[in-house]
Amino acid sequence: DNDYYLNHSFLGKESVYGNPYVDYEQQITPTQLPGNVIIYGHNTNLDKNMFNPLTYYADRNYDGFNLLKDTYRINFDTIYERGEYLIFAIFVTNTREDQGEVFEYHKVVNFNNEDEFNDYVSECLDRSYYYTGVDLEYGDQILTLSTCNFTWSDARTVIVARKVRPNESPVLDTSKFIDNSGYIEDGKIKR
Repeated sequence: DNDYYLNHSFLGKESVYGNPYVDYEQQITPTQLPGNVIIYGHNTNLDKNMFNPLTYYADRNYDGFNLLKDTYRINFDTIYERGEYLIFAIFVTNTREDQGEVFEYHKVVNFNNEDEFNDYVSECLDRSYYYTGVDLEYGDQILTLSTCNFTWSDARTVIVARKVRPNESPVLDTSKFIDNSGYIEDGKIKR
């Protein structure tokens, strides 16, 4: 029940902060993760708790580009394994059609084929404020973090990362990162 943890803590007690949670449609087992694990968390704007710090990545006034250079890795551990992920896309998107085209990133849990995977990655990169140079290939495990963004009504800050592959270094060359944030128009990179 995605609604439960909007206003309950990890221990099941009522809480205005809620608790970050994985989408209810996703099954995490000892042998398998969904192709795209989506984690939702509140943006507690007033006291900077829960997923609020994620919004700083998309804030030009906060210098999200240098924040990304300092913190481009995400650790996501399940009870079955540890995981390290490299951020490849950060964007703010609308959730209402009256605000323009809606990218339903939150409905993409598994990739049935390579085309679906490539379409999802392309949509993320087309909206991304930054390029980090992380390469992606069908079969990669994706992690998506989602929180409210108060830029406009019902906006979301979305951070998308790829799991570090076995025997791959988790270190990126940050000098090759590209800041696209000045080229975003209507939610996508201006061409």
